[in-house]
Amino acid sequence: MDGHSLDIGSPEITELLFSVERPLSERFAQIASLHPTPEQQEALRKAAVQLTDQGEFERVALLWGMLHHLTPTNVNYLRRIAQCIVGVSNPGVFADCLSDGCLTEEIWKDCGNSLNHAIRVSLDTEADNRHALLKTLLLSKAHNTQIALNMLKPLPSRMVDDFMEVCLRDETVLGDRKQIRILCRLTERAGHPTAAARAFPLTIGDTQKMTFHQALLGGRIAAQTGDIEKLEHFKVLCRAAALETPDQARESAIYHLLFFDSSDDKAIDTAVEVISDTLDRKDLNMSLFWIYLETILKKKKGGVLLDRIALRVSDAAMAEKIAILADVVNGKATTERVLKSCVDGLWDDPDTAGRLISRMVGQIDSEAELIGALDILGSLDPMSMKILRSHSQQWREGGKYELAAHGWRALVRVNPRDDWGRVNAIYCFQVQGALEAARALTDDWDLEACSEIVLIHAAASFARVGLSEKARELFLQADAALRDGVDSLPEVHRQALARGLILYGELERATAYVPPRKNRGAHRPDPSPIVLLDPGHTDSSGHHANYNIFFSDFVLEHDGVRPEILIGQKTPGTALEGHDVFPAVVFEPYVYNDYSLGAAEIAGLNASFRQELTTLFQDHVPDTLIMHSMRAIMLRGFVQWLEDLGDRRPRRLAIGLIEADHLADAELSEVYSHALSDPLSNLGQMHVETLILFAETTFAVDWLQQHAPGITVHKFPYLAAGRAAQAATGFDTLRAATPVFGILGATRKERGFNPIFQAILQEGAAAPHWHFQVDDRAVGRFGDDTADLLGQIETRIEAGELDQVDILKGFLSDEEYYGAFGRLNCLVLPYSGRYAVSGSGVLYEAVYSRKYLIISEGSTLAIELAEIGYPHRTVDVDDPETIRRAVAETAAAWPAIVDELEAYFAGAPKLPLEGFRVLYTGAE
Repeated sequence: MDGHSLDIGSPEITELLFSVERPLSERFAQIASLHPTPEQQEALRKAAVQLTDQGEFERVALLWGMLHHLTPTNVNYLRRIAQCIVGVSNPGVFADCLSDGCLTEEIWKDCGNSLNHAIRVSLDTEADNRHALLKTLLLSKAHNTQIALNMLKPLPSRMVDDFMEVCLRDETVLGDRKQIRILCRLTERAGHPTAAARAFPLTIGDTQKMTFHQALLGGRIAAQTGDIEKLEHFKVLCRAAALETPDQARESAIYHLLFFDSSDDKAIDTAVEVISDTLDRKDLNMSLFWIYLETILKKKKGGVLLDRIALRVSDAAMAEKIAILADVVNGKATTERVLKSCVDGLWDDPDTAGRLISRMVGQIDSEAELIGALDILGSLDPMSMKILRSHSQQWREGGKYELAAHGWRALVRVNPRDDWGRVNAIYCFQVQGALEAARALTDDWDLEACSEIVLIHAAASFARVGLSEKARELFLQADAALRDGVDSLPEVHRQALARGLILYGELERATAYVPPRKNRGAHRPDPSPIVLLDPGHTDSSGHHANYNIFFSDFVLEHDGVRPEILIGQKTPGTALEGHDVFPAVVFEPYVYNDYSLGAAEIAGLNASFRQELTTLFQDHVPDTLIMHSMRAIMLRGFVQWLEDLGDRRPRRLAIGLIEADHLADAELSEVYSHALSDPLSNLGQMHVETLILFAETTFAVDWLQQHAPGITVHKFPYLAAGRAAQAATGFDTLRAATPVFGILGATRKERGFNPIFQAILQEGAAAPHWHFQVDDRAVGRFGDDTADLLGQIETRIEAGELDQVDILKGFLSDEEYYGAFGRLNCLVLPYSGRYAVSGSGVLYEAVYSRKYLIISEGSTLAIELAEIGYPHRTVDVDDPETIRRAVAETAAAWPAIVDELEAYFAGAPKLPLEGFRVLYTGAE
């Protein structure tokens, strides 16, 4: 479908929608004046739903924007726009889609992550209108101040500073002092004082006279930027304004901080009362309070006030916090006490504790700043360093990389010889994308006298930040130093060195550091003519094991032989028991996901993969080679190996390329396009009797075809789902059953557990039978009330009020998983966000096992089922009531629904597995 084939019964509307040369705002206004009928609006909605799966994010966003413009009160349209523009390279062009209506807290809760990501993408582009999206959201869309702050707080200050500079050159903004005041206040409250400082002079009228709140804002900005001269100036102005509006001054905690006088008993009493009440109401947050203590109150003057506040505030935990801060300001606090208060949970939770420590020691950029922090904190004694190290390790293990990075860097500043602290700091900065901070930690790293083990991990650190030449040099240096002592090197360090050597094309050197692979090359007895190659994977349960089992059984069925499955090391377990598994592969392509892969690393990985293939098949090249999960960056080495073989290359190749959704990322897309275009073209021109190149989503197929138009890429969503046929139930048995609803698989927020739990609780004892898998630890990290909802369900189950609900906790073995699948009759998959536009293995497992499906409207899942005509029902994932109603109505109409399923399968539908079977066997 495109702009020319869209039929909504109005050529004028269609023409306006796709007239790219005209501004969106103008086109929207003109379309609105045509008053589209409800039928035409429904046609627009259906077109948007159908285009979603085709990766047409710009057209889809345009269609939802049109509908939103026509009906700004329909919150679903705004959610759709937020989801779509994540995939647009320049979201700024869609600012007009969001120029009316309101962004409420409820909507932000659902689409805030998407909008924040779109804002970052927009600000990072070089387009002229890159700031339009943020400006529109802040000034025309935000329902309240908190929503606006939610947009600004996560952004880097450099982006906000640049945004403010552009805004202040915009004539429409300059002509509206109210807008400037809004931007100034928002950026100050969001923690971007330099941006606020740019705007502040323009908030003042020609008379230069300021209101009390304006002067107070100027004082806050000056305090946060450390401009003492301006702070004193604004204090004078603020006091003068306060004489005209004394009531405002008396009610302002910041005013009393600015003018606190420790020699005036009455002033102390008033300040203590106002500030304490403000803290009790949570109207003054601790981070801002600390800024004022450092900048305004200074040492014992602030200590007097804090001592009194600690006795006055009503909340006991707050009183203890204030008492600790009083000791810090008075110079009596030890770092040990401050850190121990965090360890003991005084600061509410690890994140809050981390922010406090991050505030004190995490933003140190120079030796002078470190000395200043130590002066405030007291001496950083060995016990305190141990506590800080412990916290940093906990944050890293818990994925709190920003907090961990600050902690490790502070330790390195105290002790520059702390090599492991440096390794950890670089890792934590790099994985969160702070490459400059990570790279700065390599500048003064003295590695002259370090051990070989440190050398290995230092090399990995240089590789992580893109310093390829130095990283390769250090890996080779460590290899040379360890040649005679490999056996004494612990396994974890041998593994790290092997991976580093492989990263730079030194596969043969790497083999000295991995456990022997007895089945490499000529050492593999009686090789099969058909090989499943799964580099780096083990025989543990999971996605890869499912694919290996599926293809092994598939090949046995169609070729009459068991294929060899070549993997890395065997692991304890029985996932691939009964199949011909050979631990033969040294190359591990999946361990480099958090590296900054540049040209040198991609070239090295491909050189290593080429060496691996040459060694594995030096004496026997298989007739058929299947790789179901090839990383895209491996393709060049694979094609070069095929070119080396000449006429000896395999007769039949089946290659599945993964990482489809990552291709939507602009930076990764550029890297991948360079790595894939030539190899794909060369593969297409190569003489191979049967070549099956496939991906799992329409988006991935279209992207690959675009970068190599001469080769055919097939779409086969999760072929291993065919294994779920074992969980199918006969239609007569199914028709007579009481339907069981549920969801299985990974526990992710976007899979819709929250609305499912709400639907179950709404229905209560009248709810149908439910059977679902959930990881309660994962639910606890969602950041919403899902964990509370799960707790309510469990409580009601224990009380006998929800006997029909069965919860499966944690990981399920292969047998347990398909057993659970067999007990289900209807899968409920209310997916949202990016998860709703990617592939789903569970979806096709449901199809192959004859389960009914309730899925989210407008998602890729719905489009997939519509393409194959499979019976299903769609729901609005933002409304738990529609899920509850859909489940209840499905249960009530169950026999008729089973009739639909039986009629579908009676027609012998061609599912993806059948398409692959035809290509593989050559059958018509």
